[in-house]
Parts: sequence; C-alpha cells; structure tokens
Amino acid sequence: MRYVRTFFTAISLTLRGARPPEVAHAPLRAWIAQARKLLDGVYAAADANGLPASQRQTLRLRIDKREMAVETLLAALRHHLNEEYPYLLRHPTPHSLTAIYASNLNDRYYISRLAETLTTPALQRALQKLGAHLDAIPPGNS
Repeated sequence: MRYVRTFFTAISLTLRGARPPEVAHAPLRAWIAQARKLLDGVYAAADANGLPASQRQTLRLRIDKREMAVETLLAALRHHLNEEYPYLLRHPTPHSLTAIYASNLNDRYYISRLAETLTTPALQRALQKLGAHLDAIPPGNS
C-alpha cells in the first residue's frame, strides 16, 4: 500500500510541476553515513591488527579520571551514529542539533585519546581518518 501511495504522490507532483520536499539537514545525514563507514574501518583495522572484540573489552583507557574499555568507547560512537543522531534528526527539538554537536565533540575527544594510546600504525591511521571526519561536521543550518 505504501508503494501505491508513493506512486500517486509522485504523479501528483509531476502533474503540478512540483518537486518533492528537500530532506532536512542532508549534509549532516551524509556526514553521519560517512562516519559509519569510517567507524567500520576502525573496527576492521582493529580486528586485522590483533585487537579483536574480546581484547578491546579488556583493554582499558583512563579518560577524564574514568577507566573505560576500548570496546565501550567505540560502541558509544556506533550508538550515536546508528541510533541517537538519526533519531534526533527525525524528531527535531530546539536542541537536537546542539545535542548532536555536543556528543560529536565528546566522541572526537575519545577518538583522539584512542589514537594516542593504540600504537598500531594501521589502527592509528583509521582512527585519525575518523577523527578528521568528526572534526569536519557540517554546519547545522544547511
């Protein structure tokens, strides 16, 4: 039924010469999709360089006076990219973009600390690439 409704909506728009509405925050959505791919690259680099999930769970870093497992840090970023940011964009509030930018800043800090700690060159490159991408978050007014 959904496809039939979409079909008739498309015909209606075509007959009126109108265009479908623009997707809100398209650059931010594309940035999130690319960050997911880069995070998958970090996981792949970790697995390929002798840091499987079991070891990431036991390897702990001290960040801001708290012991945190590497796997927990990466899982938090994955949760933000897969669940939290898309939810905030689908259900906008006056502070949705602020929440995304604040979480991203925190995630960026965690990734920089991971890059300092994990010395495997391939893993460091993947983390630095992800970190540079997190630094390049698009403005929220687009």
